[in-house]
Amino acid sequence: MNKTTPMLEQYLEIKARHQDYLLLYHLGDFFELFFEDALIASRVLEITLTSRNKGAVDPVPMCGFPVQAVSGYIARLVEKGYKVALCEQVEDPALAKGIVRREVTRLITPGVYLDETSNQENRYLLSVALQGGKTGLAVVDLSTGEFRVTDFENPNQALEEIGRIGPSEVLLPRSIRNNPALRDFREKLTAYFLTYGQDSTFELNRAESLLAEHFRVHSLAGFGLAERPEATRAAGALFLYLRETQKGDLSHLRSLHFYRLSEFLTLNESTQRHLELTRTLYRGTRQGSLISILDQTLTAMGSRKLRQWITYPLRDLDRIQERLERV
Repeated sequence: MNKTTPMLEQYLEIKARHQDYLLLYHLGDFFELFFEDALIASRVLEITLTSRNKGAVDPVPMCGFPVQAVSGYIARLVEKGYKVALCEQVEDPALAKGIVRREVTRLITPGVYLDETSNQENRYLLSVALQGGKTGLAVVDLSTGEFRVTDFENPNQALEEIGRIGPSEVLLPRSIRNNPALRDFREKLTAYFLTYGQDSTFELNRAESLLAEHFRVHSLAGFGLAERPEATRAAGALFLYLRETQKGDLSHLRSLHFYRLSEFLTLNESTQRHLELTRTLYRGTRQGSLISILDQTLTAMGSRKLRQWITYPLRDLDRIQERLERV
């Protein structure tokens, strides 16, 4: 193999820390991909595959696209189920001594990608914590700041709720892959984009500390999480995943809401699909569904709220009347 240049040494060092991601490496006016990442991206994005050192015995595969077009290419990669690490120049090349310093500024996955072209739809990231047959769920929409949690006495109830939510990504503890007792549960989630986190990120004390620090409270009881360990663990793991991927301020996550399905007339995934509440049965499109007829909202946030109301009909008459008076 040819001697590695300082630039490729920097690339390989950063890539080694993000092996599960396609690394977009900022180089001048372009984002470049190298080696196996280049082979994948050129195929998925249908862009030209070239090489860094064409005359060498073992040329380095590479492909790329202009910096100003990065949003569109990231969207295509994410929709195909790939995770992307955005590695940007963090110093002025004119002032750099030697190789320009670069850092990964954002990790983009299906559950945390902010799609500006589909602002009527929620993009949910969901995490699952399991312990002794009980299951906790936490779900967040990063674009709106919606952050809610619940728990169940058995995993099958949790699976039904996951189907109602329709998450873009599901975060699971890594140990679930080697647990025979949870094999059926895991296999029923294969329709979703699955990410496995370290079991330590689901640890209860760590979750309580992280959430209390973020929301600036001494106890999570005010959020309804007193004696709700599975829900707390799921919420903590989800928050930590967001902090690691976004590498920035999460202050727009201002509250955490515990909800009980007993508050709603629950409709399973099959029922929702056949009633065509938010998607048509055959084409799977929003157009032609019930929400497309009812939706006269003026903002994207209003449209997402209407979708939530349709998916989770209230049971309490007073709350129903209160909602009607708002319309």
